[in-house]
Amino acid sequence: MLLHNTYIPPDLQFFNSSEGDVSILIGENGSGKSQMLAFLTRRYLAQGKKVIAISNSIHDKFPDNGRNLHLLRDRAGRQKAKRSIKHALLNISTEEITRFKNASEALRFIGYDPVIGIERIEISESTLNDAISSHPTESALNVRQLEELKSLLFKSSSTISEEIIWLSLSEFSFYEIDRISFIQLLKYETLLKKLSIIKGINLYLRKDGQTIPLYDASSGELSFISSIIYLATTIDDNSAVLIDEPENSLHPSWQKDYIKILIQLFYLYQPKIVAATHSALVVTGAEIANERTNVFECRNFQFIKKAKEPINIEEAFYSYFNVVTPENRYLSDYIVDLLNKLAEKEISYNSLLTELNKWQNKSFDPKQVEVLDGLREIAAKINNSNAQPNE
Repeated sequence: MLLHNTYIPPDLQFFNSSEGDVSILIGENGSGKSQMLAFLTRRYLAQGKKVIAISNSIHDKFPDNGRNLHLLRDRAGRQKAKRSIKHALLNISTEEITRFKNASEALRFIGYDPVIGIERIEISESTLNDAISSHPTESALNVRQLEELKSLLFKSSSTISEEIIWLSLSEFSFYEIDRISFIQLLKYETLLKKLSIIKGINLYLRKDGQTIPLYDASSGELSFISSIIYLATTIDDNSAVLIDEPENSLHPSWQKDYIKILIQLFYLYQPKIVAATHSALVVTGAEIANERTNVFECRNFQFIKKAKEPINIEEAFYSYFNVVTPENRYLSDYIVDLLNKLAEKEISYNSLLTELNKWQNKSFDPKQVEVLDGLREIAAKINNSNAQPNE
């Protein structure tokens, strides 16, 4: 819970009703980022907004329920991601072309073809009828549902030339739209499993002509696909999208482009996006993708808006997170500048040593520490040279 005297910046409290309403929360663990996301969730719900909360952290503070709250948690790992993708696909109707396109772009972004494969199920009507008769308590279907299931099974069984039925998420011919109805089989997966007719309905991805079971995708891929498809199937105009630690399990290039792809896919809905992160790649990518991005640093439950300045990845790591990265060009340029100032007697030797010590304390790369030790020797030589009397 936030402290009673916590100041909530207006940029976080209120909607700007624009396609660039993006805020990033940064800060150490325990500084109040997750509590702020929970507070904002309740605040936006009280304003009558739809809130889509996505958590990739095991310690999120999102409330568990709310009338307009749509919550996706990644705590249960791969199985949860699979279920989330299936559930999300079921929420898409064939009339919502934009939602299908957004789902396809999520796949394309991480290198997959914009298609979903669904395992062909071959079950005769007599087999279904016998199973229902044998398990009357497990099959409480009304007449309409039973007819829909029989129709879907007939269509699936008739597709004898395909073991996997590929559904295009970017092409919208009558043929493709008709095939998308196969997704509705997922609605009856649990029932068919209870009737002991199937073990499950498998989904597939495709990359460079290779078929890949959905479960074989990496944890980062599953996390990204499930979150984007979930967003695509739930977002509406002026929704709030709150994300806790989007960087977890994601490849660095996906971290950098995470906010960018959210803006590209969902800008028409003009959502308010608030993300809490430890990743400078997420921060810098958001600033590059959207010049109106606001960054708030959290310190002891106080949220201070960072000044907007041109910044590179290495500088972002140090400025935002007080961490020095390996092979850091920003550090190199900065130290060279300090050495030049020492040679010109614009700064003192002790001041330069103080700076080197500060950088070394923040570095996590042994090679970089070794370089900093070498720079001390160079600085000492410059200082000794400065101390020599002019001839």
